[in-house]
Amino acid sequence: MIATRKTLFRHTAAWTLYGFYFYTVNALGNRDLGIVTALCSMPLFMFVYYGISHALNVLLFNRRYLAAALTASAVYALAFAVLYLLSHPSSHWGSAFDDYMTGGDFKLRMFAQTYLKLVGNFSIFALLGYQFRLRDMWKGREDRERSKRRRYEYTVLAHQVSPHMLANAFQSLDGQLARALPQMRQGVHELYSLMNHFMASCDPNAPRTVLLSDEIGAARQFIAVEQGISGRSDGFLWELSGDMGSASVPATTLITLVGNVFKHGGISGEGPRGSISIRAGRDGFGIRVENPIGGPAEGRQQGHGTGLANLRGRLEFVFGDGFELRHRPHGGTYIVELEVYYDTKHRMK
Repeated sequence: MIATRKTLFRHTAAWTLYGFYFYTVNALGNRDLGIVTALCSMPLFMFVYYGISHALNVLLFNRRYLAAALTASAVYALAFAVLYLLSHPSSHWGSAFDDYMTGGDFKLRMFAQTYLKLVGNFSIFALLGYQFRLRDMWKGREDRERSKRRRYEYTVLAHQVSPHMLANAFQSLDGQLARALPQMRQGVHELYSLMNHFMASCDPNAPRTVLLSDEIGAARQFIAVEQGISGRSDGFLWELSGDMGSASVPATTLITLVGNVFKHGGISGEGPRGSISIRAGRDGFGIRVENPIGGPAEGRQQGHGTGLANLRGRLEFVFGDGFELRHRPHGGTYIVELEVYYDTKHRMK
């Protein structure tokens, strides 16, 4: 309400000042111009200005190009008709303009000059207002993006504090194990390598993707760490085909899928915990992870739906619409399939 009152006050003040300016400038060149004529001219000026402003700020701004063109044309046509009625001697509408505009003799050239001045001046005023609105919009967008970028940079830097402290702890532990328990040193090296992989995926200056072969290596390390924590030796059946070094994925893609198996998957007797099938070709690559569905008795954790949703968002950021991520239960197993195709017209078979 306050903003509306301020806007109304500013517009009223602007038109009042323009009315005095219009009367003063024209009265100096034509003594027949009266104050009544100046006041009667203001509604026509306002109609042209606000009509074109609406076409620009509402219709054109919202990309309604046809509606904007039709509205502007209607404003110009109506202004032409009104000005003609006020200018032509045969019209009874221009009693306030008799001495100023008609003078008893209608001249088409003078009429065209007056019309072009009218629509030209106030169209330019409306266009300037539209340009200022666009400038304010882009400035506000840049300010918001700059603020978001600074918050993001701070968050990334804050998240790096704990991993770097943990890295120092790992290096200290590595030195102690080299003297006391050399047989455990390899396991610590794998855990440290896996942690570096996670740290690299959070670095905003790092590449958005890693080689699929590197991601597979990190996933194997992740599985080894999880097996060490759980004390179970059941692993995964791996099936790889194609050149894994020719494809790239967002970091932790495969780890996310494997982590879901450990968190939500079940245990199928003495068999493997799940199977991982990866194929890479010239047209793209595909990943399929399948695991038994676990139940409450097996300690299965309830999912929050954020892991795959986050992964889908990262895939969209990197591949756009050039991928498919599907997941579904099938009998007693749960299947997650990721297919990335380089040519959107030819998906992998």
